[in-house]
Amino acid sequence: MEDPLLVIPLAGYLAAILAISIMLARKVAGKKDYYIGGGKLPGWALALAERSTDMSAWLIISVPALAYTLGLEAIWVPVGCYVGSIMQWIFYSRRLREEQERYDAVTTVDYLAKKYRSDTVRLLGALTCLIFYSIYTAAQFAGAGKVMRQVFGTPLLYGVIVSALVIIAYCVAGGFISIVWVDAVHSFLMLITLCATPLAGLIALRSNGASLIGMLQANNMLHPFGDAEGIGIALLLGTSLSWIFGYLGGEPHFMINQMAVRNERERKQAVAVALIWGLLTTIGTWLLGAVAFALFGPGAVADPEDIMPYAVMAIMPPALAGLLLAGAIAAVMSTVDSELLVASSAVSHDIYCEIICKGKIGERRALLVSRIAIASIGASALIFAIFGSDVVYDLVSYGWAGLAGAFAPSITLSLFWKRFSKAGVYASFIAGILVTVMWISSGLSALITERIASFTIPFLAAVITSLAFPKKD
Repeated sequence: MEDPLLVIPLAGYLAAILAISIMLARKVAGKKDYYIGGGKLPGWALALAERSTDMSAWLIISVPALAYTLGLEAIWVPVGCYVGSIMQWIFYSRRLREEQERYDAVTTVDYLAKKYRSDTVRLLGALTCLIFYSIYTAAQFAGAGKVMRQVFGTPLLYGVIVSALVIIAYCVAGGFISIVWVDAVHSFLMLITLCATPLAGLIALRSNGASLIGMLQANNMLHPFGDAEGIGIALLLGTSLSWIFGYLGGEPHFMINQMAVRNERERKQAVAVALIWGLLTTIGTWLLGAVAFALFGPGAVADPEDIMPYAVMAIMPPALAGLLLAGAIAAVMSTVDSELLVASSAVSHDIYCEIICKGKIGERRALLVSRIAIASIGASALIFAIFGSDVVYDLVSYGWAGLAGAFAPSITLSLFWKRFSKAGVYASFIAGILVTVMWISSGLSALITERIASFTIPFLAAVITSLAFPKKD
């Protein structure tokens, strides 16, 4: 076991999350509160929750590892995600909020099904969410256990169980309301971790008489494109910036926060918050890895993804390090809770309430079914995370592309093209899933990333199908 001063802040953090969730559960009066907040959440909190949900452990663990290994070349991936997220907030959030009000939708799938008056659309969307997000949830539970093992020295099994039970508990208790407020807390912790650590590292470098720029330059790590030249630069930029496509209406667990914004004034406030938080964390996460390289040199850790906890524990006092390292756990939680809610909504609301019960179900019963669905899917994902094989990680590697391929064309065209038809929605979902699976299984992703293929091909399929089978109204 690691230093108790590292473990105590984490335990206190998890206890505080549960306490907040229990208090917030009293505000949930029905399924609209449970799945979309019922107009009870401020825009700034929704923006912080959406940003922390998006970035997750990838931002706080993987990007510092890339920067530690590659230097300035690693900046393009977080830049692609940042640009995509801001595009979504600026160009999509207003229309999503307006469409949510127009159709009184409580999920992304609910919006598409109501707009195109189709249970088939609802079933396709619900099954897509259930499959991809259930797999995501299992993998994230396992990921949380690994982070706890790396940082705090706990056995993997204990870390998986503890993190999963905490997440399931606060999701069941308060649904979307709990998730947003807890994720807003996560976002502050992630921001502090990614800003305070590199700043302290820069101070340590200065006191040692060293220079970050000088250290990176001496090791040939200041070139923005690495060793790439000519077409290699285009491929590097295309692959790194292709993350943008997923933000063009492709990830339901991001869009639900934008649909939940109460009014236009708060939407603009949310855009500003998302822009500032994203900019600070994009710079901070790259700087953390670069400063760690300058301070500790290559080979400080066997696995580059251990460089964030290594740097925090080496630079910060133990008690503060424990609090900052809880940011890594928070990053995982802020993703898996939203994914768990979307997966459960596919079963409880879109399939059970709307397709099986035809919307004829009381609020109390709907709320009970929703909580049972979250607990059941969470428990199944926990078992899968404990006993499942590595295939989970193979599948989750293209989960982003699969969701983007299914949802991005249908959401984008439904918001911005009046001629988009119900047949086009079918084409988007079917082509999005098939192209993603076939592209990766055939090895074509080695030539062109699946993030590009799974957006462009389904998009074309949706447009062509809509022209061939136009709306009848």
